[in-house]
Amino acid sequence: NKFYRFVADSFDDDFKSIYKTVEQEYDQKNSGGFVSVEFVEKGESDFDEKISTRTIEHIRSLEKENYSLGDISILVRSNSEGSYLENELSANGIKVVSSESLLLKFSDEINFILSFLKYIDEPSDPVSRSAMLQYLISANKLSAKDFSAVYFFAAESSSTEFREYLKKNDFTLNNYFLSKLPLYELCEEAIRIFRLNESGNSYLQFFLDEVAQYSAKKNNNLSEFLEWWNERREKASLVISEGMNAVNIMTIHKSKGLEFPVVIMPYAKWKKDKG
Repeated sequence: NKFYRFVADSFDDDFKSIYKTVEQEYDQKNSGGFVSVEFVEKGESDFDEKISTRTIEHIRSLEKENYSLGDISILVRSNSEGSYLENELSANGIKVVSSESLLLKFSDEINFILSFLKYIDEPSDPVSRSAMLQYLISANKLSAKDFSAVYFFAAESSSTEFREYLKKNDFTLNNYFLSKLPLYELCEEAIRIFRLNESGNSYLQFFLDEVAQYSAKKNNNLSEFLEWWNERREKASLVISEGMNAVNIMTIHKSKGLEFPVVIMPYAKWKKDKG
């Protein structure tokens, strides 16, 4: 409250009155709390690295003070800042959850299934074929020394040649049988044939839930589902339990109304407009 009264004096009269009346009630018996402000030179080439290093140090220190990772929230203003910190924290063995990472569209397995569905819908489509092979190679389910040759094969081979290539690598497809399956069962077959759930994958189950809801409310038309998913993909996400022990990374906008024992704002570098 004292802070808001202080900064209100730097605004013009139109805004000053607003910020002088935003005081919040609080428990007088609550004498805890701590606020720390640190400065990093923005112009330095290793600015982002210093930010992530200091953030990780704070988290390690908090753990020693018996805070759990789920107690900690990192607030950012942009998704790019959040993605960078998420990668850095994950690389250092710190469990992280963010609204972006929970979106199903960021799962390689989900994207593979969608490429597979597009392939079943149009077997001669070179884009879906290439995307399928790209995933299988990156997931070490296919071996390939010459990537360009594999993608050229995906584009130029006949439907029979493409299926034979997959069959040689222990992925047998019967396009006629698959094309007749209901949408949900078709997705299950993709998971089974390409062994997508060998290590357990929560994203797959949530995607199947999306497919089941679509099939129940709409239809089993594959083309129409793919069109629907193009819009749905920006919202469909993994739902986690509140008890998950992981650092929460979220934008300031999405954090409104939420409370955390610890809040870290690594990129508090925006300028204020005095009006």
